[in-house]
Amino acid sequence: MSDFISAIKRFIEDWVEGKPKLVHYETPEAVEHDKAPIELRDIVIRRIEQDASGKKISIEGTISILIGPGCDLSGRDLGGAQLEGFDLRGANFRGARLSSANLKGANLSGADFTDAQLVFAQLRDAIVIGTNFTNVNLTGANMVGADLSTANMWMAKMLNTTTTGDVDFYTYLKGFNPNWEPKKN
Repeated sequence: MSDFISAIKRFIEDWVEGKPKLVHYETPEAVEHDKAPIELRDIVIRRIEQDASGKKISIEGTISILIGPGCDLSGRDLGGAQLEGFDLRGANFRGARLSSANLKGANLSGADFTDAQLVFAQLRDAIVIGTNFTNVNLTGANMVGADLSTANMWMAKMLNTTTTGDVDFYTYLKGFNPNWEPKKN
């Protein structure tokens, strides 16, 4: 007889004889944490794309998602999402597509952006204490005012990312028109 079956047999025999005694167990009082609740919110999505003829078209829409501290947005396509000032502490953005997203002033402390796409994203003045940016594509992102000293930037791709007060106008203009190139002399 297996050990598992023997243990079940002993438990049933003890239970029939009244040996197991119930222990009075009290759960501790619920404690409110300082995080806001996760809630269903409508998020504005703004994108500029090109039609078949090459003409730029502006697309704006809304999506409803559960969002807030600790939310799971892994793998989601949130390109162009307007998340300015949102409290997204500890959120899971692993593999999410957030290109051209607006995260200005958002609290991203402890969030996980591993393998996410943040190309041309606005992260100006975002709070990134302990944020994980492992293997993130931040090409052309604006991170002016974001203190990266405690963020994990291992393998992050930061080509033309602005992290100081300097503005890279080439990257800025390419964000609005991917086909733009400066005039050659």
